[in-house]
Amino acid sequence: MGREESIFFELKIRVQPGASKSEIVGMQEDRLKVRIKAPPVEGKANEECVVTLAKAFGLRKRDIEIVSGDKGRDKTIKLYGLEKGEGMRILSSLYSLKE
Repeated sequence: MGREESIFFELKIRVQPGASKSEIVGMQEDRLKVRIKAPPVEGKANEECVVTLAKAFGLRKRDIEIVSGDKGRDKTIKLYGLEKGEGMRILSSLYSLKE
């Protein structure tokens, strides 16, 4: 079964590859900061970033798409199957995010 592409939550993230473990650590400026254990080589950090976000949001890997920034630290991500309100609620329940 395919994903519902008309329902999504767009998220801006900043990735820190080569960390001691993969985790979401909170906000940095206007982006969610995600530490990734994998090095930024041959897409490994991007793959692990998708896995980390999928676990945090309770989604399948295929429901997460890197829309822009696949070669840099700042990325725009689409999480399919989540509306903005639901995505923000999940973020708030998992992490104390302050603007």
